[in-house]
Amino acid sequence: MINNKPNITKLYVCLGNVGKEYEQTRHNAGFLFGEKYIEQLHNSGNQMIIKEENLYKLVSFPQENISFLFPKTLMNLSGKAVNEYLAFTNKVFDLIVVHDDLDLLIGDFKMIIGKGPKTHNGLSSVEDALQTKDFERIRIGIENRNGLEISGLDYVLYRFSQEELGKIYITVDKIIELLNKESR
Repeated sequence: MINNKPNITKLYVCLGNVGKEYEQTRHNAGFLFGEKYIEQLHNSGNQMIIKEENLYKLVSFPQENISFLFPKTLMNLSGKAVNEYLAFTNKVFDLIVVHDDLDLLIGDFKMIIGKGPKTHNGLSSVEDALQTKDFERIRIGIENRNGLEISGLDYVLYRFSQEELGKIYITVDKIIELLNKESR
């Protein structure tokens, strides 16, 4: 159930891969966003509720009307986690999917409804699960190959360098600042 009305819980679906081997990889830009936003909300003194299920982890801040869904599946099966969560809740959400995007340079981002990168299997899985493309996306740029001959499929599993990770966190801070301004 998706809705765009004030005081409706914002559900950020943060895409990534679970496991140590995927930490700080380009494909986990959605996870990095969620973790940083959660840290900010928690450090501001907000009550945090964590719910762990087979296919997802949910972190909620009821007083802020914000929740974060982290699929525990691999990226390409993210839609299963979204389906499982939505099947067991009666809440209405403003659903926003946050993901990496090879069509955007590192440090860039787009907030857009219904349009995604040329190819993104995690996003396609969510679209199939929801049976629509008509939801908001936060697209976080991860492209920084600079002539390096490597396929996108392999590149998204490369870890960020420390400099790149710094750029990602700056980008995430800009996105969070924008989202906070919108919610006022």
